Amino acid sequence: MCDQYVAPMHMDIGEAIHVKSVVKPNCEQEIPFTIRSARWELLYVEDYEGMIESSGECTIAGHEIDAFISPQKTGTYKLRYIYEIADETWVDAVRIKVERYGSKHCDNRCSINAESGGGRKAISDIGYDQRQDTGTGR
Repeated sequence: MCDQYVAPMHMDIGEAIHVKSVVKPNCEQEIPFTIRSARWELLYVEDYEGMIESSGECTIAGHEIDAFISPQKTGTYKLRYIYEIADETWVDAVRIKVERYGSKHCDNRCSINAESGGGRKAISDIGYDQRQDTGTGR
């Protein structure tokens, strides 16, 4: 199984931030849906293995889900959103690079609603689509 990430983020160690994502249909149509529940897991990634460092419930506001995170180490993290729409459970991931103070790369750590420029979704387009069939998989 391959992880699909939306736009990567950068943080300094010691920061505690809200990471918000807007869930919208991939087909660019206004399809009514409700996010029934949402939670998050913050995994520290080392040697291609992810260990859950923290987790919690997301705040849901309409089609926006919000995770409040505070990574404890420098390195690579995976923030995983797990949310339910209708009878489906969706999982989306954001890669986060945490560095020591003063080593900020670019100003993309605040571009949380920017398009990623490729792939099936961007952080503002977190992958809910309407299925015509009742088959398995996305």
